[in-house]
Amino acid sequence: MGKWCVRRAAQFVVTAFLATIGLIAVTPPASACACGGVVNPPGETTAVTQETALITRHGGQETIVMSLSARSDATKAGLLVPTPKPATPALADRSVFTDLSEQTTPRQRTRHHLFGPPVLFGGTDDSSANGAAPQSAAPTGVHVLSAVDLGPLRAVSLTAGNAGDLHTWLDKHGFVMSRRFEALVTPYLDKGWAFTAMTLTPKGKSLSGDLPPVSLRFASDKLVYPMRMSRGAKETQRVTTYVLADHRVARTDPTARQGDLRTTYADRVDTSKLTSPTLQQLAVGEPWLTEMSQVFDDPGAQVRSDFTFTSAAHDTPVVSYYYTDDYLIPGDIAVLLVILLGAVAGGVATFVIRRRATPVTA
Repeated sequence: MGKWCVRRAAQFVVTAFLATIGLIAVTPPASACACGGVVNPPGETTAVTQETALITRHGGQETIVMSLSARSDATKAGLLVPTPKPATPALADRSVFTDLSEQTTPRQRTRHHLFGPPVLFGGTDDSSANGAAPQSAAPTGVHVLSAVDLGPLRAVSLTAGNAGDLHTWLDKHGFVMSRRFEALVTPYLDKGWAFTAMTLTPKGKSLSGDLPPVSLRFASDKLVYPMRMSRGAKETQRVTTYVLADHRVARTDPTARQGDLRTTYADRVDTSKLTSPTLQQLAVGEPWLTEMSQVFDDPGAQVRSDFTFTSAAHDTPVVSYYYTDDYLIPGDIAVLLVILLGAVAGGVATFVIRRRATPVTA
């Protein structure tokens, strides 16, 4: 395909994307999630209720695999995700997060006891559960870098020198960016970040529920997860991040001190249990997997930065366990045995005493 055709195709997809997500004056304000902004056609709404992401970095290339759960009456929506450098988008297999859940699920341990609960008189055998550099100036203008059709998703990678350039470009295409949405994207534009614009089109079905997981790969000199756009969210934000790295990781950003941040799992990946092709490629060498969750009741006040990560001070595993109990002898049977042994011992003692008391006759 010639350059003219590629350019026309890119313009068509971008225009279709902007029309779909409704970046026009009558569009309601964009909702936000941790990774980016969600925009709907007029009269429709989408609220992201849960966001889960896998983050890893190899050879200067970072990969983010993200999964969103939404509550929506919309049949189409747009998602705008900022990244430090232009990203290559792709669909990820749904088993990525199934495998991650399997890796981090509480592990079983068995406790052994000599005596256990009764079994003859109505007792039950219960188990208990326990748990626990300055940047150079960005080029001016808007540049469409690529456009790709991913089936249920259409993605466009673009850059803009500043908000004014983006406004001008949108105006030439008949669109106007709302001030609220501009406030969310401007900090990234000022730093020269790129954006991946994706349309979510589940073939006429509602967007409610789990959306198809998406992989974004881009150049980065450190692990980073774009988070600041969630400042525009009006609902409580629950974000779970899984990080694959050579060591256990910890958060280093100012937002780590806000909200309720917990490290819920940290250990090496058991690659023998992986079924996801995506995760099998990313987890070569059995790296550490660190799971962290954070809840923001007031995102506008609590979210102050993107997420950044570094190696933790110690590679100490964080694993939850649930326990099952193994009993050698049920309690009531043990009592019966004690009574029986007592009776036998008593009988023997009585016999001996009586025998000693009986006079011996010549």
